[in-house]
Amino acid sequence: MAWKRGDLLGVAQRLIGAAVLALIVVAGTLVIAGVNAVLAPFAIGLAAFVMAGAVTDLVERAGFLRSHSYVALKRLTGLPRSAFGTALAHFGLGAALLGAARRNGARNVSRR
Repeated sequence: MAWKRGDLLGVAQRLIGAAVLALIVVAGTLVIAGVNAVLAPFAIGLAAFVMAGAVTDLVERAGFLRSHSYVALKRLTGLPRSAFGTALAHFGLGAALLGAARRNGARNVSRR
């Protein structure tokens, strides 16, 4: 989304897949961890959303869903380095959030 010029509705439509994935991750984590742990599954879901959103941005910009795969790969290689930097930074933020949630969850398990 272009900073200060982006279309919020358009971004919401592009990120619906990432949101669905995040909800599935939250539900799965709640089932695995139990209902006593609430914040860790939501943090893991948020991490999944950020990471999937980073991948979704590259997929959308390359046009994988709109054209043939070889054309999309050509467009992907033609994207500016800033697009890859943005995706990598967001993916890294999601990974850091995932690590923090795991660390916090492990600390809470050891207290039981």
